[in-house]
Amino acid sequence: MSKKNKSNEAAYIVISYMPTLMRSPHDMYDLHNKSDKDKLNKLTRLLNDIHDRYQTLGIAWCMNHNKEAMPVIIINDPKIVYDHLITWAENKPEEWFTCVWESIGQDYNLFLIPNIQKSADRFKETHGSKATHLQIIFHVLGTEIRASATFNADNFLMGRKEIEIGFISLDEVKTQMAVQHTVKVPCVRYSELDEQSKKFYEVWFNESNMR
Repeated sequence: MSKKNKSNEAAYIVISYMPTLMRSPHDMYDLHNKSDKDKLNKLTRLLNDIHDRYQTLGIAWCMNHNKEAMPVIIINDPKIVYDHLITWAENKPEEWFTCVWESIGQDYNLFLIPNIQKSADRFKETHGSKATHLQIIFHVLGTEIRASATFNADNFLMGRKEIEIGFISLDEVKTQMAVQHTVKVPCVRYSELDEQSKKFYEVWFNESNMR
């Protein structure tokens, strides 16, 4: 009986959420296929450019229409980012993204993180279960926030099960323009997650520094 050659097992790169990347949500790349490897090298350069351009520049806070405190992601091209996010999430951002936050000392982290399991499921629905190994590439919006003597985010995040998040550019912040693009998503505190979920999110939350 011959042993199964693991090097011949299907291994795919799956592109999950990447801001403004106008590709099919079902795009994937076979790591054992030379043609796909060449395409992936070109795509990698594009992904690096996207990653650099769409780093979160900061988080602002404002009041939404319901007079609730709303975090606003400061980012380049907010309308383009918002429109793409809605399309990528099949008009259901509440199913495809989660806001995860946690206090770290006197500061806090807040991130809008895509649902990677749904990306894997969408891939399998399209391509079947032939892929035994999936490597999923994705981008996270959000950042670490320094403490403010006049603002305590815990007061607005504690106990929230869902939250509205806006998108705005730095120039719009400077001119105090109203936030025009928002999404409502589930909101969870990192320390209240189960252990399996914590393992996935821990790269954005240094638990040893948390109070």
